[in-house]
Amino acid sequence: MVERQLQAVLERWLFREKVLIIYGARQVGKTTLAKTLLRKYNGNLEGYYNCEIS
Repeated sequence: MVERQLQAVLERWLFREKVLIIYGARQVGKTTLAKTLLRKYNGNLEGYYNCEIS
C-alpha cells in the first residue's frame, strides 16, 4: 500500500479526544486509510464503524 500524505496529517490529529471523520469521493481509499490507522495504533478493528446507508 502507498502511504498517503493525508495519513501523516491524520496521525497528528489522533488522540486529541476528538472524532475524526474521513469523507470523500467513492473508491479513493478512505476505508483502507481508516483501517490502516486502526491497525497501526489499536492493533485491531474494534473502533471501526461503517456508517454507510444502504
